[in-house]
Amino acid sequence: MKGKILFTLSLGILCGLIYVTKITPDGNNKDMHLKVDYTATSLEDLTNNSSIVVEATVNNEQEEIDYSGITFTLSEIKINNIIKGDNLLKNDTVLLLQTNSYEDPVVEKGSKKILFLNKYEGPIVENAYVCTGLYQGNFTVNEDNTISTSTKYSNNITNVFVNKSKDELEKSIKKINKN
Repeated sequence: MKGKILFTLSLGILCGLIYVTKITPDGNNKDMHLKVDYTATSLEDLTNNSSIVVEATVNNEQEEIDYSGITFTLSEIKINNIIKGDNLLKNDTVLLLQTNSYEDPVVEKGSKKILFLNKYEGPIVENAYVCTGLYQGNFTVNEDNTISTSTKYSNNITNVFVNKSKDELEKSIKKINKN
């Protein structure tokens, strides 16, 4: 029973996220916008609403999945460091499911990330994770170890940590997680 409820809820959330989709004549997604169903009010809020926070590297394995006319991207990521959570181990490889939209930009192959994650539950794929709050849970670690976002969208969380050090962000998350 619980599984049916979670499946229905997950499918409802995914369908509810779709805001505007433009489909080209050949059936490919040209532009897709999502309505973000969760807006983090603070780093504490984002951390507390994520079961796992990791530093990861995006492997070269990515797969596009078409589900009900929507293109999803499944990326393989390698865990470099676990900042919050105990469900994963360092050097584990996991799958990240994204909706291939402006609000959920697909992670670039080879990029280093700080990702706020939750286990995906739904019909598209098994054993995958999704970013909490789409772009809000997806930070890029630059070569100089500063943080940037992967989208033009921003909020009070992304504005606070953009151009700050990765270590500073990790320290803040760990402090929140201890409380």
